Amino acid sequence: MKKLSEVTTQSLSWIQPKAVRREFELRIGDEVGAILRWENFFGSLVSIQTDDSKWLIRRSGLLWRRMTIHREGDYSGDAEFRFGWFGRGVLDVQGGDFYKWRRTRFLPWEWTFSNASDFPVVRFRPRLAWFKSRGEIDLAESATLHRNQLPLLILAGWYLVLVIQRRGRRRS
Repeated sequence: MKKLSEVTTQSLSWIQPKAVRREFELRIGDEVGAILRWENFFGSLVSIQTDDSKWLIRRSGLLWRRMTIHREGDYSGDAEFRFGWFGRGVLDVQGGDFYKWRRTRFLPWEWTFSNASDFPVVRFRPRLAWFKSRGEIDLAESATLHRNQLPLLILAGWYLVLVIQRRGRRRS
């Protein structure tokens, strides 16, 4: 697996290899950088395997309005996401940093993590292709200033895109 910590401006994309499985691969160029999968069909636990660790994401709270992200074995939590109105939210990272999550484009869809000063850090452009989800990731120029948090933003952002897509499918 390719290291997420070494990501700079390479081509990043999430793909779903098989439509019948809730499993996604982060592609860094031609190599796999991470694998995201739901642990069970009805649950909220998601695991993400990267080159050096396994991350766990779990939603909780009334109407699943909160999400925690931590590395396996470290239950203090690396980050906590709180959903706001209209799909917006805030990702609080251990150490005091926070990132704003919001839709920055309606058609085609685009979601962005911005820093506290509202400068974009990571953009997600989800696409649907024959019952499979996929998406492209763009790193903004300011992403180099957030190198320590970049793997967390890339993993959490794609999970949020999938949750938002799933909610949208239920309403239609």
